[in-house]
Amino acid sequence: MKIFLSWSGERSQRVAATLRKHLPLMIQSLNVFMSKHDIESGARWGSELSRELDETSFGVLCLTEENLSSPWLQFEAGALVKHAESRACGILIGTLGVAEITGPLSQFQHRRFDHDEILHLLKDINKRRFSSSFRGKYSASPSC
Repeated sequence: MKIFLSWSGERSQRVAATLRKHLPLMIQSLNVFMSKHDIESGARWGSELSRELDETSFGVLCLTEENLSSPWLQFEAGALVKHAESRACGILIGTLGVAEITGPLSQFQHRRFDHDEILHLLKDINKRRFSSSFRGKYSASPSC
């Protein structure tokens, strides 16, 4: 299962880098994408980013007070959920609270950047990972 990490700004980037490093250690089958680390030198970054957004069904938005109105973060969030089954979860960093999230980002279920909330996020990702692979392998086909 692919996970797309969306970030904007230094603090958000540090959290995304931490998640990129640790998520695959906690759920080994995850393929975690972070633009800063996963777009090769000389690549057309816009094409790479579009492809990743199109192929990903779960995004993690690293949110801070400073980046809530970031155009790129807003764009990536919208692109991540263009399919009905796709999900985007905001990670609330620092003192940012749910009440401060307005506009399009307010439609998502967010999690705080703490132990219990990240554990909840991991359980949700794992549940989606299993259910999507189960549907793909064992979906009912019409009998002849």
